[in-house]
Amino acid sequence: MDAFERRYWHPSLINGAFPICHKGCALRVWLVVSGDEAGNVWSDDRADYSGIAPILTHDRRRVNFGAWYNEWLDNALRTIDS
Repeated sequence: MDAFERRYWHPSLINGAFPICHKGCALRVWLVVSGDEAGNVWSDDRADYSGIAPILTHDRRRVNFGAWYNEWLDNALRTIDS
């Protein structure tokens, strides 16, 4: 189990990315800023033991920062209006 934990939480898994949103309970959204995934956002659900995965559209395409931010902002504005 110790070997699994070290590998599962190893910092190298998030190299080239930084957190842009905290979803609560240590769950985060990361923006990738280097490498092949640069500009895309990933969901870090390791705290729930669901791993790290790219955020995808309904047709299974990667979500970039602009699309993610627009949706986040729309949701925030709807919350304020309610």
